[in-house]
Amino acid sequence: SGDWSSDVALPILIAQGDIQACHLETPGRTVKGWIRPSDLDLAERLAAGQVRRDRARLLSPFDPVLWDRARASLLFGFDHVLEIYKRAEERRYGYYVVPALAGDRFIRRVDVKAHRGDDRLQVRHLHFEVPTPKARERAAMHHAIRRHAQSVALPAVDGHEMLPPTETEEETDHA
Repeated sequence: SGDWSSDVALPILIAQGDIQACHLETPGRTVKGWIRPSDLDLAERLAAGQVRRDRARLLSPFDPVLWDRARASLLFGFDHVLEIYKRAEERRYGYYVVPALAGDRFIRRVDVKAHRGDDRLQVRHLHFEVPTPKARERAAMHHAIRRHAQSVALPAVDGHEMLPPTETEEETDHA
């Protein structure tokens, strides 16, 4: 029948080799879970800190990474709040804010608006998660916004002056 519980499904998936037990060490506790064997290499690279932080991705506020706010907070120290239902004066980051994930951390929140009639993406507000972002983080954000604009077929980006990575900054900021 269709009545599956984790007590039934997990042993079957483990026996078939589809998943295996794992754990995540966080500052406050150890979290037990499961991983697909095909993702073990990725998990090892993430644990070793070998992730690309020079290319960020803008995530939809409805992305599975953000569905469980407690999990996103535990894994990334990031709390995302959808502010479209708040009055303008109550919003902290903007109307339709999308977070930017670079490697294994969220680096920025950006409020973007598509202007289809003008073929442009407007960057309305940016908020870095760190007080003084490095040139690498600014470059990652620049990449993410350009990539997002391309993915929604908007060739122009307004507000890119808020994305200041320059050749000089890249050369002087090696950390």
